Amino acid sequence: MKTFFKATLIVLFFSVLLANRMEIQNYLIDSYQSYVADLSSHTGSKVSYLGV
Repeated sequence: MKTFFKATLIVLFFSVLLANRMEIQNYLIDSYQSYVADLSSHTGSKVSYLGV
């Protein structure tokens, strides 16, 4: 599971870095925050620190 989280974070991080348009960045950030929020609600507070 840890490897999956690291891979997901790396992909999202580089996606935001490489995105040239603000709309894309905002969409990615919103998707990431929603993903973390859903993950936190399912697993408890363990992953809450991943939220940006």
